[in-house]
Amino acid sequence: MLIFKNKLTTAFNIFVDKGFRGLSNLLLKKTFPSGNWFLSWDQRVLLECSISKLSQLIPASTFKAKPISNHDARLLKGINDQSLVSINAAINRQEVCWVIEDQGRLVSYVWVSKDKIEVCSDTAFILPTNELNYWWRDIYINPDYRGTGKINQHLASWFHSLNSAQASSLFCEISPDNIPSLISHQRNGFEKKGKLKMFCFLGFRIYHYATPENARISYRFYPQNIYYTFT
Repeated sequence: MLIFKNKLTTAFNIFVDKGFRGLSNLLLKKTFPSGNWFLSWDQRVLLECSISKLSQLIPASTFKAKPISNHDARLLKGINDQSLVSINAAINRQEVCWVIEDQGRLVSYVWVSKDKIEVCSDTAFILPTNELNYWWRDIYINPDYRGTGKINQHLASWFHSLNSAQASSLFCEISPDNIPSLISHQRNGFEKKGKLKMFCFLGFRIYHYATPENARISYRFYPQNIYYTFT
């Protein structure tokens, strides 16, 4: 009964703040969450941090990020709503979890592709780049440490772990509604590459990708849940 009351209170607050349209959109997204192959839609801002930006970063003397084992990554289940299925999917996609800790306490984490890849958004959109690059995803920062430069420290620690032959640009995507994250990433060297809109029905995906120079529509059949895809 208390859970139901809390949900009603949350729904009422959303209605007061964003109106009927905002509440309807939330209910639809709950019913058809991003990643569903049978029906979903999404918007993303795609960003790039170039080699020139990354090479200017200096690792911090404290709070250095480090990669953790797959076993330890699975222990992060439940943090930032991570499920064991999504963690195992990331591991099988050859992504590595990098963490920053403070005396054994988790400060932040981020998933980074182990090797250079053909950059693929969580919407299954293949970013039109001329070469293989790295992808970073799902960065989380403990609320007690936000605003203390943890994105910069993750970037510096990760980039300086590479040798010159491995160096490459780093890409990520962020929801346009997540303004604080967009600002933080841009403050740390990421630049907007374009805006992506996606609609999916029964695995058939329609994309509208717009850059400052042009816009394009593309299609792809991908009947899988992106977040739980193992390969």
